[in-house]
Amino acid sequence: MWFLSMIVSYFLGAIPFSYIFPKLIKNNDVRKLGSHNVGTSNVVFTSGMKIGLLALLGDFFKGYFAYFLAVNLFYLSGWMLIFSCLAAVVGHNWSLFLKFKGGKGMATTWGIIFASNYIAGILFFLYALLITLTTKYIAIGTVMAVFLVLLSSFIPIFNFNQILILFLFLLILIKHTENFKKILNGTEYKINERMNP
Repeated sequence: MWFLSMIVSYFLGAIPFSYIFPKLIKNNDVRKLGSHNVGTSNVVFTSGMKIGLLALLGDFFKGYFAYFLAVNLFYLSGWMLIFSCLAAVVGHNWSLFLKFKGGKGMATTWGIIFASNYIAGILFFLYALLITLTTKYIAIGTVMAVFLVLLSSFIPIFNFNQILILFLFLLILIKHTENFKKILNGTEYKINERMNP
């Protein structure tokens, strides 16, 4: 059952909402616009906030339902649950429907974290929002949010899945390597430089 769960999670994660909504509503191909990334932030920057919100919700619920189905339909736990959840992020980042290209996994990761523990999900959102608004860089806000949720998992009152969050952090970090290189050499756009009205 764990292998079937991983397949379901991958194909769920591979649904490219950040490509579908801009294409359907504005005939925008985000692969050819902005950062060329098929993710929420590029949708916001190139197609507007409303379509960006649709993309965010679509990508969020991919992660949420990947976790929900793994637990409640396939009855997974431990490492098999972790692998199944990671498959959803892999599907988002390297989608079969986009010739194995995709986004960077932020919203899908958030959905998984929220489904695993809603307090962790709320913390992720607050961390990401605060750090992004402070630094003006989405990459820093996203990566640091997952890292801080991971650190928060060591606080005894929380019951977060530390191993799951650790692997999600590593996937997020890998996909944002280029962003950090651009930040260091001063070529990464800040949110106030790219945000559509």
